This record gives sequence, C-alpha cells and structure tokens, in this order.
Amino acid sequence: MPRFDWRWLVMAVALPVAAPVSGAEHYLLVGGGPVLSDSQVSIENNVLWIESLMANVPFSTRQVFFAAGPEGAPDVVAHAPQDPEVQRWLPLARLYGEQKKAMSVFHPNTVPGNLAAPTAVRVNDSLSKTIASLQAGDSLFFVYNGHGSYEPPDTSANALRLWEESRLNARQFGALLDKTPAGATVRYLLPQCFSGGFARSLLRDPSQPRAADIQPGRCGFFAVADNVIAEGCTPGVDIGEYRDYSTFFFAALAGRTRTGEALRRNPDRDGNGQISLSEAHEYAYTEGLSTDIPRSTSEYYLELWEPWLARWQSFLPASPNNPHAWRARRLGANLGLPTDSLAELGRAVLRQRLGLEARISEGAAKFAELQKREKQLREPIYNELRRKWPDGSQPNASTYPRFIANQAPAVLEWISHHANYAGLVEAQDRIEQDDLALLALRRQAAGLARVQRSLELAGLYENFLRQASDQERQTYDALVRCESWSLPQRHSVAKP
Repeated sequence: MPRFDWRWLVMAVALPVAAPVSGAEHYLLVGGGPVLSDSQVSIENNVLWIESLMANVPFSTRQVFFAAGPEGAPDVVAHAPQDPEVQRWLPLARLYGEQKKAMSVFHPNTVPGNLAAPTAVRVNDSLSKTIASLQAGDSLFFVYNGHGSYEPPDTSANALRLWEESRLNARQFGALLDKTPAGATVRYLLPQCFSGGFARSLLRDPSQPRAADIQPGRCGFFAVADNVIAEGCTPGVDIGEYRDYSTFFFAALAGRTRTGEALRRNPDRDGNGQISLSEAHEYAYTEGLSTDIPRSTSEYYLELWEPWLARWQSFLPASPNNPHAWRARRLGANLGLPTDSLAELGRAVLRQRLGLEARISEGAAKFAELQKREKQLREPIYNELRRKWPDGSQPNASTYPRFIANQAPAVLEWISHHANYAGLVEAQDRIEQDDLALLALRRQAAGLARVQRSLELAGLYENFLRQASDQERQTYDALVRCESWSLPQRHSVAKP
C-alpha cells in the first residue's frame, strides 16, 4: 500500500499557525500503574511520547501526574532479559514458573513536569478545581494512560486504577463532569482495559443507560468495550512493538508514527489542515493493528438510541456521508476483502471470522496442552528441590534470604543440570512463542470484528438519519462537534 508521508504535519504543532481560539484550553494527563509491579515501562514510554507532542501545544494550563511523582523513587518496571543478574537467577525463577517476573528491573520515572503521584484523592481534587475554573467557551482535555478495573454487573463502577491502588470509577467521574459550567466542554481519552464503561459518564444516571439521558458538554474516546481487556500494558522496551489504541491515536495527531515513520494514510479526512480528535480516533480504528476495538461517545449514543424494530430491518443503502460505511470499506481494503458492496463485505467478514475463530480455538487447545506439559516437567524438579533445600521452596518465608545467601550457587548449578531442565526451558520458551502467535490471530479477529461493528453502526446511522427526532439529532450533532475538536495552535503574528 502506498504510504502518504505526513511527517510535515507535526509542524502544525511546532510552528506558529493562525487559528481561532474560542476560549481557554486546559490539559490534564494522568498516568502510571496502581503499584510498582503494574507500572510498566510501556505506560511511561506512552506518556513520554504524548508529552513530547504536547510540549509545544499552547494550553492555558497543563498538569501531569504520573506514578510515584517526581520524588525519584523506583516506580516503573521493565524487562531486561540480557542483564547478567537476570540470567544468573533465571533457572530458579523458571522452577517457580516466574521467569517473566525474574526479568524485571525497576527505575524512577523520567516524565517531565510530573507534579505528583496520581492518587484518587489528588486526581479528584485536580479535576474538580480545573472544571470549576472553566468558563463558557473554555475546555479541558483529559488524557489517561494506565490500568482499568472491571466491575460487573454494573460497569458504571469500572474504574481508573490509580497510584497506591486507589480508584476513580465512571460514576464518580461523571459526577465531576456534572459540575462543568454551562458552555464549557470536557473531552477525555481513556485507553485502559474496560474503558468503555466510562461512556456511561455521559448519562444522568450511569447505572441506567438511556439515550434520552445524555448530558451536554462532554465527550470521549475509549480503547475497548466495558468488559474487554485492552492491549498495551507491557514491560517490553521495544516501542516499535507497541500496538495500543493511544499509540495510533497520537500518531494521527503527530502526523508520524512514534518511531518517526510515515503514516499509512492521511488522517485529515475533511481536508482542513488540522487533525481533530475524531479523525485521530478514526485513524486508530482503521489502521490500528491490535486486539482493541475502539469506540467513541457518539457511537455509544447511536447504540443507545437504536429502536428495537431497527434490529430486524434489512440493511439500508449507505449515504455518501456515512462515516461508518467509509470505515468498513477502508478496513475491508486493508484486510484484502471485497468492498464494492457492503452486503458482500459483511458476508466475507462472517466467513473469515468463522475460519479464524476455529484456528484460535485450536491454538488455544494446543496452548493449554503445552502449559500442562510445562507443569509436568517443572513439578518433579521443584519437588526434589523441596526435599533437598526446604528453605528454598517458599520465597516468601523468613528463611529464604538465608537460603539465597548460603545455598544459591549450588542450587542454581543443580537446577541447570537436572534431566528435566532443558525440556522445561524449551516448553516455557515455546509457551511464550505460542502466546504471541495466538495474539497475532486475535489481532486478525479484532480487525474483522471492527469491520463488522462498522457495518452495524453504518446501518444504525442510516436509520438514525431517517427516524431520529429533532432533539435526538441535536444531541448527536453536539457529540460529533465535541469530538471534532482539534488541539489549540499558536497564532502567527502578521508582519507590518
């Protein structure tokens, strides 16, 4: 596929450009894990990249809260498989089945402008004060990069997992947004696991989703549905392998990938020379190569609005301005599917999904067998270790430090020469490889699911155009306008 070189677009952020500004624009970023072991370097790298893009954006105020704050305490975990100390202790870690954790190294975050640790109390306080300061025409752009929790059956309790395992859930977030002054706007980007639950922050009553209860002055974007794990939280340090939603979203805003390459296509679909948040979302939706199936608040509104009769109506012809039909065709073309007819595209997706799901089920069954084999190889070594060195069988016991100090060299040597050890290493390495192979299949399945969802939204959109009331149209249009906001730009000064 020919690649459009949009690297020049980053100049739209870096250079003075004349653009009208309707009011003060505020920016608040919260990131990091809830505890050290879940504060992966991928989150830090995401935030560092986002901040490098936002550094030249002329926000009226900016606040950044990340992990343990600026104190210099270790608060980020990364993998260092080639570290000599990692390699030294790896045989013992393999015996415990904790070889991935054994590769962990820790360092203090390097996020510039980091104000403090984002505990729930601090984030709540910062959001409250910033929202209270807004006036008509002002806006706040809230960005999160971290983990989320799943709280069924009412996923309005899904939460941002903040530092020290404190939490801010969708209901509490919505209550903060309820205090937004008339005429002001809050926009939010939430790429965490189970983030779709935060779409309910649009509602008067988040526990009772109804299209008629959409609140004004807010909109957002989410990596996944309210019951789905998002891709992207990894201790791996190779940024070229990051595939999460925010990676593609901010690539569209930057006009280049995070490794400096040209984008797969021009994100500026309306041709106005600026990339809106909705265009960045659309780019991430059609060009993203991950298991994420993103969604936005305007899409959520269409799904809430859907009349029950529409579910059994035959597919209506797509109008030329149907954005979801365009996405379906773009995704279909990316996947090598027929795109002349949406009905034909839908049938092709269904056929491929059935075949792919069978391959995933087969791969998952083989993966489970491999895990069983790994356990059969590992347990005899571990049982022998317990008999020979009881102090070494319980890493959390008070006697374990003495075991490490006195017996470690002999134990490591014994494990490495055990008859089962070579087979154990092979099985564990194969598990990691097969896990990646299954991930690749699930990414393919997610691509097909995106097409299918786009086709469903395209049908909903056509029904909406024909059946929606004036009030419903106004609500939908307000969400679309909110999502179509672009980052503020510096004004050029005309020379005399």
